[in-house]
Amino acid sequence: MSPESALQSIAEEKQAQTGHLDLSFESLTEIPPQLAELTHLTSLNLDNNQLTTLGGLDSLVNLTELSLRYNQLTTLGGLNTLVNLTKLYLDSNKLTTLGGLDSLVNLTELDLRSNQLTALEGLEGLVNLTSLYLRENELTTLGGL
Repeated sequence: MSPESALQSIAEEKQAQTGHLDLSFESLTEIPPQLAELTHLTSLNLDNNQLTTLGGLDSLVNLTELSLRYNQLTTLGGLNTLVNLTKLYLDSNKLTTLGGLDSLVNLTELDLRSNQLTALEGLEGLVNLTSLYLRENELTTLGGL
């Protein structure tokens, strides 16, 4: 797949308004700006791309599920407006810290497996979290839970 096919998928979802969009395996290195127009989305899959940052998701305030597995993310800036998220999948990235999650108070499921986390600071405010996956990290402390 290619970024061009991602743009086609975005255009199709803009027309169909299903609320779900799968942009996995599209070779994306950044979030397409056109995605910001899909404010009705409730589910977005960006797995298996080459994303390093999350800029451009701010307007997707109706998202309840966001999957960013198998990317190249090192930080989580750009998620703070997604307060309706209940499921966030960030496994198999290059995360070293968890800053940027504090406003996601509705999260119930958070997958952080296979990253490079050494500590869990940044999870304190996630009071509705019922499932937290941390396998295959470099944790040295559990402070922050």
